[in-house]
Amino acid sequence: MWTRRQPHLFRNRLVVWLWIISLVLGGRGAVTLAQPDAEPVTLHVLGDPAFDADPQAAATGSQFQLAGAFFLSLIDFDPVTRQIAPRLATAWAFDDTTNTWTFSLRADVSWVRRETETGAIVPLRPVVAADFVTGIRRACDPRLGNYYRTIVASAVAGCQVPAEADPLTFDPALLEQVEVRAVDDTTLTITLTGPRVYFLSMTWLPALRAVPGEVIEQYGADWATLEHILTNGPFVASLSIPEVRLEFERNPWLPADLAGPGNVERVVLVNAPDTTTAMLLYLDGEIDRIPASREDLHPYLPDDPGLLDQLVLVAGEVVWSLAFDQGQPPFDDVHVRRAFSAVIDREAYVTDILPGAGVPMMHWVPPGAFGASPIDQVGIDQGPSRGFDPDFARAELALAGYPDCQGFPEVTYATFPEGQIFGEFLQGMIQTHLGCPMEVLRIEAYEFVTLLELISKDSPGEQHPELWPAGWGPDYPDANNWLYDAGLHCESTNDMRAACTAWDDLVLAAQTEIDLDRRAAMYREAEELMFGYAGEFRIAPIFLSAGSVLVKPWVSAPSDYALLNRWDWITVDPVLQQAARAAS
Repeated sequence: MWTRRQPHLFRNRLVVWLWIISLVLGGRGAVTLAQPDAEPVTLHVLGDPAFDADPQAAATGSQFQLAGAFFLSLIDFDPVTRQIAPRLATAWAFDDTTNTWTFSLRADVSWVRRETETGAIVPLRPVVAADFVTGIRRACDPRLGNYYRTIVASAVAGCQVPAEADPLTFDPALLEQVEVRAVDDTTLTITLTGPRVYFLSMTWLPALRAVPGEVIEQYGADWATLEHILTNGPFVASLSIPEVRLEFERNPWLPADLAGPGNVERVVLVNAPDTTTAMLLYLDGEIDRIPASREDLHPYLPDDPGLLDQLVLVAGEVVWSLAFDQGQPPFDDVHVRRAFSAVIDREAYVTDILPGAGVPMMHWVPPGAFGASPIDQVGIDQGPSRGFDPDFARAELALAGYPDCQGFPEVTYATFPEGQIFGEFLQGMIQTHLGCPMEVLRIEAYEFVTLLELISKDSPGEQHPELWPAGWGPDYPDANNWLYDAGLHCESTNDMRAACTAWDDLVLAAQTEIDLDRRAAMYREAEELMFGYAGEFRIAPIFLSAGSVLVKPWVSAPSDYALLNRWDWITVDPVLQQAARAAS
């Protein structure tokens, strides 16, 4: 429950011309754009057509999508393996004596602009380290009102003071305190507030991407409009009709090895006022991909039963769990916590209650985050049932002094109204498998704000519920965000009121481990220590959110993540697409 720098100036015109010639000769991307008289390979998607393109202000999924299309990050997460990979940075190193990351940057990535009158995409100058200085300092500027400001401030030295300043009286000179430096055009240093090795994963965030300072200085808040914006990513905006449509073209100046393997040359993003309209657009072949559920398909299946074959289940990012208050009985006893976790049939809950809108989880860190263990490994009963072991649950409850639930006290499951259904499911589980009367588990629903107050570790003991739902969607894709920031660690929010143990020491040690393989192994160990048969179980992970999308047969991608988030990794068969559109 928890979720100014001067404009870059070239020394002389010769440098400019040499740089442009090098781009022309060798810097174009892997995908050759179609000739003007040819129909470009086009992907049609449903989405928010708002042109919210400022990366430092990005907070929503649609804003992250634009940031990914327009601005390269320092590092990337491979869309297939989800492992850390180079992006605009080619190498990086951490100095643990100064808590400073040093990034070596490419010199062949350009800021480009699409000329309004001609439609030509024109390179203007290279992306340099000073552009990252501008971007990261902007992330600390309270006048932007950006969500990720506090997250950046927790990690980047010198960011907290400007980030917490009054935006109405803000002095821009405060941003000079932010300890990010351009040593030269291709060397960037970022000093942190402590030995936070996990910051490497954070550099993927849009808030920490490069922006062109001279354009911001010239146009202010209007710098990120279609008329003025400079971008450096795989796509360039070509059309914006507010509330109706956005169009994007491939950036032909992107170096070949930074371009994804897909063949999409143009993306058309359209709005639909409701699910029915979106469905009709999909059926007519006007959209290639839309969110949809099985229920959405029912009215159309008699005429088009093949729709079911186009429905793809995709995992989300939010993991939901059952949290235990360890500041009062009976969940101060680890055996009770283990019992209440092992008694939950996660597969049944996802299948019968959520109708497939989830993936059972037996540990906390989901796929896609650095340091995540495979979804079917680490935890209780690593078979299909994932976390469900009723025999173990009965044995643990007996070890706690409650054989067959005898003498077990009444406990409260506090939730928001929509969460009552899980409480009822849990009542059935403890009755069936532990022998507890359903009345043992009292369900109380509260408005969200009230619930947050009740579960706070500072809430009086007599008011603090024993159980509540706890969900977490990541701020950045690293296990540290789950195991530390999400409140599980005793030094974090710790609404579970857990005592500090060796587990907390392990998570802190992982924050400072430079070797990525070793750090990933430490996170796996931490998850086993928390959610294995001898685990502490401060929470019981239940399921990873999931959804489904309808995808036309002529659209493919090497992973679900690429399908939803990386247009340059998507392949469209234009022959099949155009034939279907002509027949509709």
